[in-house]
Amino acid sequence: MTACVLNPEGPILVPVDFSKHSEAALIFAMNIAELMERQVIVLHIVHEPASAPGYYRRESSDDSRTFDAIAAEMMEKFIEEAKETCPNIDFTKAETKFLDGIPSRRIVEYAKKIDAHMVVMGSHGHRGLKSVLIASKARKVMQYAPMPVTVVKADEMVQKLMKKEAK
Repeated sequence: MTACVLNPEGPILVPVDFSKHSEAALIFAMNIAELMERQVIVLHIVHEPASAPGYYRRESSDDSRTFDAIAAEMMEKFIEEAKETCPNIDFTKAETKFLDGIPSRRIVEYAKKIDAHMVVMGSHGHRGLKSVLIASKARKVMQYAPMPVTVVKADEMVQKLMKKEAK
């Protein structure tokens, strides 16, 4: 007889692009992980998007760091900002991971590889024709991932968290 539970031990995978939407997804995942006693893996796909050249900006023209090194620095700053937003969460429990490639494809491949229990992603919240034209990463991950994918909308979630922190 097969178990009726997805990987009961699998981690929660949180792909991030260092945006406020990703921060909201990370905060949500950390809260869920604590309740479910799960590991959180924060994943960034190092990919220079054609729509945003210079995403991994170097400090100067003499800066010889790789995109991976710059992304690691961006991740550190991202986690620090999340700590400022929610100081009560222990972000040291989260493991960070970097991969190269096309984001939606690599997210699904990695989620399968680690047998993730679920994927939690932030959404930029595009609606209407713009959402169809943009081909959202979250939509592609939802379509191809064999595990549940939770999409977090940043604006509403961050406002709720800020209200709770103020109490």
